Amino acid sequence: MEQTFGKYQLIEKIGSGGMAEVYLATQIGDLAGFEKQVALKMMSQNLSDREDLVIMFLDEARIAAQLNHPNIVHVYDLGRVEDTLYIAMEYVEGKDLRRICEQGIDQGNFISREFAARIIADAAAGLHYAHSSTDNQGQPRNIVHRDVTPQNILVSMDGQIKVADFGVAKAEDRLGHTRVGQRKGKLSYMSPEQFEASKVDARSDVYALGILLYETTVQTRLFRGRSDFETMSLIANSQVTPPRELRPDYPEELEAIVMRALQKDLDKRYQSALELQTALEDWLHAQEKRVGPAELSAYMHQIFPIQPKAPAQELPLPQAPEPRAIAPPSEAAAPQAQPAQVTPAPRSAPTPPPAAAPPKAAAPAPELAASPQVSQALATEEIDRSSLRADGAWQDDIMEIQAVSNRGTYVMAGLGLLVVAGVLGLAGYSMMNSKPGIDTSESQRIKEARALAAQQLDEPLKPPSFVDVTLKTDPPGARVVVNGLAAEAMTPGEYKLVQGEQNEVIFYHADHPPTRLSLAGEVGAQKEATALDKYAEKPVAGVLEIQSDPPGGIVYVDGERLGEAPQVIEGISAGYAHHVQVRKAEHWAFAGFFEVAPEQRNAFRVSLAPRESISYQDKVEVTYDVIPKNSEVTVNGELRGVSRLQAREPRNQLLRVGLAKKYSEPQEFTILTHEIGTFTLRSFLEARERREGTLKVATSPEGSIVYVNSSSHRTNPLTLKLPEDSYDMVVETPDGVRHETRVEVSADSANSYKIDVQDGVLQINSTN
Repeated sequence: MEQTFGKYQLIEKIGSGGMAEVYLATQIGDLAGFEKQVALKMMSQNLSDREDLVIMFLDEARIAAQLNHPNIVHVYDLGRVEDTLYIAMEYVEGKDLRRICEQGIDQGNFISREFAARIIADAAAGLHYAHSSTDNQGQPRNIVHRDVTPQNILVSMDGQIKVADFGVAKAEDRLGHTRVGQRKGKLSYMSPEQFEASKVDARSDVYALGILLYETTVQTRLFRGRSDFETMSLIANSQVTPPRELRPDYPEELEAIVMRALQKDLDKRYQSALELQTALEDWLHAQEKRVGPAELSAYMHQIFPIQPKAPAQELPLPQAPEPRAIAPPSEAAAPQAQPAQVTPAPRSAPTPPPAAAPPKAAAPAPELAASPQVSQALATEEIDRSSLRADGAWQDDIMEIQAVSNRGTYVMAGLGLLVVAGVLGLAGYSMMNSKPGIDTSESQRIKEARALAAQQLDEPLKPPSFVDVTLKTDPPGARVVVNGLAAEAMTPGEYKLVQGEQNEVIFYHADHPPTRLSLAGEVGAQKEATALDKYAEKPVAGVLEIQSDPPGGIVYVDGERLGEAPQVIEGISAGYAHHVQVRKAEHWAFAGFFEVAPEQRNAFRVSLAPRESISYQDKVEVTYDVIPKNSEVTVNGELRGVSRLQAREPRNQLLRVGLAKKYSEPQEFTILTHEIGTFTLRSFLEARERREGTLKVATSPEGSIVYVNSSSHRTNPLTLKLPEDSYDMVVETPDGVRHETRVEVSADSANSYKIDVQDGVLQINSTN
């Protein structure tokens, strides 16, 4: 069905519904035969006059586009072709968690607890990144996903985990907002506070992750009653049967994690998705089994074996069943029409066969003798098919997948096709996000991943060798930070440098700006006292506030011990990167650099990882929070991504961090991942001098206000002189509705745009 849509070549429709259609498409570039496969979601033209739906569609793209994390589906583009709005997003070649569970039941090879924990831990990493993300001014965006369901957790055939669909996410910078008392999300995966339409925060998503963890490790639905009323009662009362009551073999440590994630009392629940991730990483580490992308990929290929390629055709999607639940004892004993029985899933990671085996029929459950030691639920593991139905949302779904193409291995026609409920239906494309004709042998990437995993050591890298070096400053009395870690003594004194390496040393003195130098790790590296820089002019004062999680950490700022958190430091010099270190008994220390913005309160909450946390024995959580956004981050010469991003870096390693952005001065930092659990690098890149260009904007309707660089303009048409760059622009129409777009200003030239807002939709055209 090859067809051109703007700069995209449509390959095949992979989903459609009341609000949008989703296509597998190829983005065609202008140079060197550039091509990129994407999932293209196009809004139905008959909804273009529904302002509320248009705003939701735009919000979905805007929120996700600003998130750059390996565990979140990337959004590449938001645009319009003629009258059709579209979102171009990452094409994930794999399946969603709901389909994985169903296929596991069908084949008697349900996902192992270790694999389930890995999937939820990685999803938690992506959600924590979203929860803690900031805007271009460094202010919290307060994102809450609100739709953490099996359909929105994707697993690629290469074993990567992705969180999808921020269509109903709560965020400070949404164009549209949920009304008081209005619920957003799917009923069976709501937290109690979300169900009660109360104010929600990141802990609501933690609760939803707890539901997924429960269902995938206990093999039964948690909040699914025989009626919506019964389901609502279960959610409102947060009635959770402990896993060990249903599965006597269930690990006690994993049960503790599940039950804490599902605490109705917010204060007793994990306070962040990072806490839940850490707990799961610790549990996985204790299992002494490697559970990574290569192992998960092998399982995916095992339960979704390659089938002969079928001719491409569009098939209707019939009404689909709910993910199959293992009936509790009272229901399992009830008469069923030809119930299908399955063998309990193996608990260890499956060993992949030389080639993927064909699907096998469901095996009958083994007969277990009834005894006080054996749960009746295990003795009657039957699938309650009579009550299976699609999982409805709290409100009517705006989009349901109704048609797919039967192409390649992973099309689910003939297996009982699913109706994927989703407010914006992003999960629709994800279910079918797979290519035809994949080789039955392992891909080269999987082979390489296996080889790398086999080479990795279970123990962390050994601490580096240090050499004691005497350092002096003029004037004396400076505090010292070496490779991102605060030293105890003031100058002059002896300090430990990494032997044989270039070390970054920063001197902090009350009457001088920070002075930075590079020193070789050898005795006598400093030949004479370092003269401290002088302020070119009196610095502007700022306010720095540090809180710790858990509370009570001892705060050090620029090497000086201030006392227990929270600490508020007023009059601190703004425009400079100040060093913060927080220590607490039985916890890994936190360290980081925070550049203080002038004349505002710079408040940060730092996380302290418990010393007993196994996952931090060989890794350190590093956050690269660089402004302007999308600044490139390189680590030891390799591009790591663009800010804001988080990474788990090897312990006891020197990280040479480079920060760069077009039209900005680059920066470099050296960080030693030693004796810390978490590190944050928050820096502002100084803008380079740029030539100016002219921006001309004509808007309609009359009376609209245009915001550029946070400045408002009522003149129409508007003419501004601006430095060359890309600019976010907000157009506020007379009815008070705001619309965002982006414009380019080129040096020494006029850049003209005509902006027209009709029926709540912004159209922008360059008139150069």
